Amino acid sequence: MTTDSDIIKGLIFSQFDEKFGPKAIVSLPEELLETVRNQVSLKSIMIMSGADERNKGIGVLPFPDLGLKGLVRTFFIKDDTVRGGIIDSSLTLLFNEIHDAIIYKYMNNFEEVIIEITDKIEELLESDKVIDKKFLLEIISSGLNTIMEMLNDFKQEEERKYDIEPFPKTKEEKEGRLYKFKILVVGDPGVGKTSIVLRYTNKAFRRTYIPTLGVNITEKTVKNKNQTVRFVIWDVAGQSKYALMRKHYYEGANGILLIFDLTRVDSFKNLVDWYKDVKKYIEADVLHGFILANKNDLEEDRKINQSDINQMEEKIGLKIFETSALTGENVDKTFVDLTKLLVKNQ
Repeated sequence: MTTDSDIIKGLIFSQFDEKFGPKAIVSLPEELLETVRNQVSLKSIMIMSGADERNKGIGVLPFPDLGLKGLVRTFFIKDDTVRGGIIDSSLTLLFNEIHDAIIYKYMNNFEEVIIEITDKIEELLESDKVIDKKFLLEIISSGLNTIMEMLNDFKQEEERKYDIEPFPKTKEEKEGRLYKFKILVVGDPGVGKTSIVLRYTNKAFRRTYIPTLGVNITEKTVKNKNQTVRFVIWDVAGQSKYALMRKHYYEGANGILLIFDLTRVDSFKNLVDWYKDVKKYIEADVLHGFILANKNDLEEDRKINQSDINQMEEKIGLKIFETSALTGENVDKTFVDLTKLLVKNQ
């Protein structure tokens, strides 16, 4: 089971100093490495401070060299003593990138706390230009404690839901048939593979992640009349550095979900390569599964039209569902239809 300290790695308040540039003003825990503080401050201030609108929510910044990501809110402090009359500032919640699904699942909750912390910082620093740093530390420390407590509450809620009776034995299960299917989820990085799986399984804390191999493994059991179907879902990393390992993940798969991002043409074009990559390691003549056109909630950013989708369906031979991991549209339907398809061809 994932622990809180494995997930949240720190909270950093940074500002732009006219003499020294981006600088970490307060960071917790105190033993956070200087290289981490410096890189987070530099990236959060320099990349995001140029935006015309600030104080409009949070964004996610990757720090691949550190194996971390950050939820970042940029804002400014009014100060007549500096050039321009404002100080560009940021608050970054650092988390382990291998546990990003947990953060994404509870994004709205974390956003509320981060905004509350930055509002308090802004109020403190604009009320008096001579500030005792201990008051600033108290705000950030209290905020981090709130985040850790909230994370623990989420984890306990999930544990209660799934640990009380993980696989209850019903009369139908004892008398009916149990199917177990290995499902591959593949596609380019960033298309929403993990978000789709998380939306379906609702098991942010209980997935098994193998960071050196680049795969998430999650299980879900569903029951229908006298049938019980247990999915073992392999969410395979799309990065090229895992290419040599992927063939081992593919072996023994019963079904496949190819996922692309409707706002990214490259992810759509790469579907054929992903299909061929899986096909050459699967002994079955036919691959059973679907293609998911994800992020259909981003209608204004859509780059793939219906004609393109129809051609891809015909080319690969798999039906395409438009989905949204954000709204949940067609996610459950995909797995319901996948269940029927796999049971039928068992």
